[in-house]
Amino acid sequence: MIKSSLKMRCWIRQISALLAGVTVIAQLAHAQSGVTGTNIGAGVGATSDVLAIVREQNQQIRAGALKAQSVFGGPTTHDNGKNPATEAVLKAKTAVFISMSMPDRELSALLDEGRGRRDVVFFLRGLEGNNGRKTNEHIKAVTDFKNRLREGQPVVAVLPQAFARWGVTRVPVVMHESVIDHKWYRVDGAISIESATRDIDAGVKSRATGMTWPVSEQDLADVFRNRMQHYDWKAWQGRTAANMKRQMDLGTPLPLAQRDTRYTVDLSVTFPQDIRDQKGNLIIAKGTRYNPLAKSGLPGSAIVIIDPADERQIAIARIWMQRYPHGRLLVTHFDEEGLSTLVQQTGIKPMMLDKIIVKRFQLQAAPSLLTAENGLLVVQTFSPRVEGGM
Repeated sequence: MIKSSLKMRCWIRQISALLAGVTVIAQLAHAQSGVTGTNIGAGVGATSDVLAIVREQNQQIRAGALKAQSVFGGPTTHDNGKNPATEAVLKAKTAVFISMSMPDRELSALLDEGRGRRDVVFFLRGLEGNNGRKTNEHIKAVTDFKNRLREGQPVVAVLPQAFARWGVTRVPVVMHESVIDHKWYRVDGAISIESATRDIDAGVKSRATGMTWPVSEQDLADVFRNRMQHYDWKAWQGRTAANMKRQMDLGTPLPLAQRDTRYTVDLSVTFPQDIRDQKGNLIIAKGTRYNPLAKSGLPGSAIVIIDPADERQIAIARIWMQRYPHGRLLVTHFDEEGLSTLVQQTGIKPMMLDKIIVKRFQLQAAPSLLTAENGLLVVQTFSPRVEGGM
């Protein structure tokens, strides 16, 4: 029953989306020099656009990194009073720099101290072996996550900018906001978070104590930057364009209408069970019959579907769109020359017909004219005639 209900709701969303004129079907751009323009994504002639987007993303990444580094502004001294957790974890009073290179016993002890505390945050420079899953599993193992699931967990964040700005290359390092002057001070090689924070609160500004281990993780910002720089964007653009063109070439072909026909389709659906929101309030009762046409009608009063490779159907589309100027125009597949002619003659950028529409609207042939009458979808097919088939 639940599976059936989900399917029913999916159908309703699909139908309602189409009738509201916001179907998830990419609009076709002017077909003049391959597949170009922003309406269709990465097309045959869109290399410069893709590279421009990549350059913009790189600039945004750099700007974000610089902004994050500015949070830790000032010289990289041990006691410049700046909070290394600013904007990362606003409520943190203690920041602990760690690495997966530390012995599990030492790492576990520190993480256990910060368990369930929102005033303590742990920083990693990157991911263990540049693998998020491996890092996550390692942290779960040393915190006995499986057996302590109901307890609060330590807050661990990847913040390479903090490591770079403060010159942290060996860990653990504890930075804490002193209760005396509310400035931040640093303890390297802290035996425990409690001892480090206690010393800072007692007036010890900065010191080194205990053993430290080298930070083994690569700077995550550098990892991303290197991947962006070495990724073969031209090959990616070529694959994307080829996939898009292949999808458009396939389209959803319909046979040519051999005779004029007219039939109706009831788009109503009946809910097999109650539909409720997260709070249990009834939204739609079991047995309710919903007809999207009765509520909103067809967008622009009509939907026109043609094969753009057929000049006669383009002529029919021109006449029908003059009769229904606010209607929707769909094509069965991509045809560069035909689409160019269609756009020139109608001034409309068509949408691509998909299998969902064909199935739900029970389409049989092209050209087809879809209108609404008495709450039913009226489908008319016409054997192509230059005069418009009307």
